[in-house]
Amino acid sequence: MHKLPYGNVRKTDQKTNQKDKKMKVKLTNMQIISELAPALSELKTMRTPGNVTIATVRTFGECEKAVKDYETARISILNNFCKKENGKPVIKDNQYQFDSPEDKASAEAEIRKIVETEVELDVHQVSSTVFEKVEISGNLYEVLVRYQFIDDKVVSKNIKDAQSFLKKVADEKEPEKEKEAEPVAN
Repeated sequence: MHKLPYGNVRKTDQKTNQKDKKMKVKLTNMQIISELAPALSELKTMRTPGNVTIATVRTFGECEKAVKDYETARISILNNFCKKENGKPVIKDNQYQFDSPEDKASAEAEIRKIVETEVELDVHQVSSTVFEKVEISGNLYEVLVRYQFIDDKVVSKNIKDAQSFLKKVADEKEPEKEKEAEPVAN
């Protein structure tokens, strides 16, 4: 085997071989279903470095488990409250049928409870610096940062540094503007 100057890892791979950081994050079933799982699903379709792909697949697997548990509980609630014929739920036009509006309201109330239930997920974090060469929309990036999939400490620090730099430049230009405003006597 030919030894590379950086060990047996190519130079390009060294940037992406970061230790997998796993965090416990509490999210509601609604947040998982409506935001995090779709965002990770979209990220899975993109070309990303290896560690991002691995973290995406692992975190998406956690989301799938939570969604499956939610669906199992939801279907159980519907089966408990819905109209039955021969012991089987009555489903018409892809909708569960109920004996009374009260049964339907009770089922909806129970489902709302599980939608708002918090679930603890293992989110496998990725450093924000990995995304410098990956084109993703601002909305997708925001969702991934919000649910702590992307460790955004570096970007936050860079943004603060840039803001302080711009403020400093603006402060330096203000005296120049005042000098320009003074009429020059001939």
